[in-house]
Amino acid sequence: MRIRYQFAERRFEVELNERSGILHALVDGQALECELLRREPGYLVLRIGPRIVRAQVAALAEGWRVDLEAAAYELQEADRASAAAGGAGFEGRLVAPIPGKLIQLEVEAGSSVRRGQVVAILESMKMQTELRAPCDGRVERILAGLGNLIQAGATILEIRPAPDAR
Repeated sequence: MRIRYQFAERRFEVELNERSGILHALVDGQALECELLRREPGYLVLRIGPRIVRAQVAALAEGWRVDLEAAAYELQEADRASAAAGGAGFEGRLVAPIPGKLIQLEVEAGSSVRRGQVVAILESMKMQTELRAPCDGRVERILAGLGNLIQAGATILEIRPAPDAR
């Protein structure tokens, strides 16, 4: 199943496949495997690496509400969110998916990037999360400094999409 969703100002594409109790997810080109430990209507328990994650999921009028242990997210299908906002907005914004410390920047302002290229790494609770370019383009601005603590949803850098990347 392939879906496109928007959270805050960030759009992402998710492809999900389940085989033998393992949920294979591709989120903006980044692979993630989760073991489904328990599934009931509106409730999931997943093992992601060494972590056990409990999630409650509820359908909304135009999307989903996902409650994780310490945070809640409202996801809206990207096409509906764009229409509600009156346009697509700046699609080259890279935001932190989780709070963490910015431990590595692989690019600088003016660098050319390809969609899916690792451009930064966040560390949270001794786990590293690779952040990948959402589109082909050129890095316009870097808004976060190396070593900074970043809040979830904060913009780390902006990429001017290549004309054919939109």
